[in-house]
Amino acid sequence: MVSAPPFEPFPEQAMKEFDGLAKESDVIIVAPVFFGKGNLAPLRTALRLVRTGKPVVVIGQPPIDERDLSDGQAASLVKELYAAGAVEVKSAAQAVERI
Repeated sequence: MVSAPPFEPFPEQAMKEFDGLAKESDVIIVAPVFFGKGNLAPLRTALRLVRTGKPVVVIGQPPIDERDLSDGQAASLVKELYAAGAVEVKSAAQAVERI
């Protein structure tokens, strides 16, 4: 687990740790959290890794448009994730079934 202060952009060291753990993982699950400009980095990591063939599962409920507080940047990244091969599921239970 990587911890960072809430409501602030992720510190560089936290993202280095996150990227390392994500690379080592068998699958990445994108949780249905609210995204602002300060927490887009994990979506970018997931996008980078899905393009290398890493399985990525996105919990799509509630819809990203309802959770995007980044002027559309998060929604755009999620759309790119799907285009690159990420799989959308509706719930955490479905995400677990996929892995």
